[in-house]
Amino acid sequence: MGIRGVDILIIFGIIFLFNVNLVSAGLGLTPALVRTDFKPYGKFLINFNVVSAEANQKLEVYASGDLAQYVKFDKTQLTGPEPFTAYIDLPREIEKPGQHVVYIRVREIVDESKGIGTRLEIGAAFVLKVPYPGKYAEIKSFVVNNTNDGEAVIFYSQVENLGVEDIMLFPTIEVYSNKKLLDNFTLESRLVNHTTTVEFIKILENGYKSGVYNATISFDYGKTMAQNTSFFVGSLFIDITNYSSKFIKGKISEFRIGIESKWNSDVKNVYAEVNVTKNGNQADFFKTPSIELKKWESAYLKGFFNSEDLDTGNYKANISLFYEDKVSGKIVDIKVSNPPMSRDTMLIIGAITFLFLVLIGVIVYLFLNRRKSQKRK
Repeated sequence: MGIRGVDILIIFGIIFLFNVNLVSAGLGLTPALVRTDFKPYGKFLINFNVVSAEANQKLEVYASGDLAQYVKFDKTQLTGPEPFTAYIDLPREIEKPGQHVVYIRVREIVDESKGIGTRLEIGAAFVLKVPYPGKYAEIKSFVVNNTNDGEAVIFYSQVENLGVEDIMLFPTIEVYSNKKLLDNFTLESRLVNHTTTVEFIKILENGYKSGVYNATISFDYGKTMAQNTSFFVGSLFIDITNYSSKFIKGKISEFRIGIESKWNSDVKNVYAEVNVTKNGNQADFFKTPSIELKKWESAYLKGFFNSEDLDTGNYKANISLFYEDKVSGKIVDIKVSNPPMSRDTMLIIGAITFLFLVLIGVIVYLFLNRRKSQKRK
């Protein structure tokens, strides 16, 4: 009897399980990240530790990246959790400014003669910042806090001097509402030494009215750089964003109300009351359970609309939202329709329609044949 394909797969699977080299899933390398600034002929010594390696696990060490040629190791072959040292000797200059990354890598050595192996590789990063010639800076961040109507607005920015020269920064902030300039602030100028980062903060105590705003911060140091961001000023208001609008006659259905908070604080005990009418007469009334809305959060309120005894047609639903000491609402249109036909009903109607068409076809056929016979006579 020959060996079937399934048997071959089973045998192969057993061989694989007994020959695979199992590796530690928790293998790691520390430190994982080292950052420093470039210095001509700079020398760095970094001690690394392999974490969670098995005692007899064979590993090799190497470097990769655009500056890998400047890296040497005290050893390139490891057994288990051995420490090792990387020596980095930099040249007098590096032509390309900006950030350079050298990767220190450790990978498992697999003896392929013993079977199928899985090679595990880990790494760490040595990040070197090479300064730009002359004067050069970049905006690292510009953020404005979301707030509420009348509360303080905080403008915060970080600027990094990436050049070889010190620079004097002259910052300004512009605030726009609906693309129109609303405010303009001049901040105190600052001297920024090369390869350093400084922070700029502007606090506007009185804040703004509720709405969406855009802000631009600009820095002039012989060159101009700018960055934009947007921020929200909230008011204690919850908006109705969507709602259920189509219902089936003769059943109790879920009525979903989409809501969105316009407030920069949490709002507790938010619920809705829904009054459904037709021609001014009440058709149904229900209340939803209450929920808590986080700041600027969108969520759904859920109630149940009873259309068991209602006629089909269009209705008005007056949705009232209750929260804190406020009430907001919206009057919307909803529709009650007959239930869709069942599959059996559709099959019966389809069969009747088909038979009707066949009957018409037979009648037309007999009529045409009769006319032909009369013409022959």
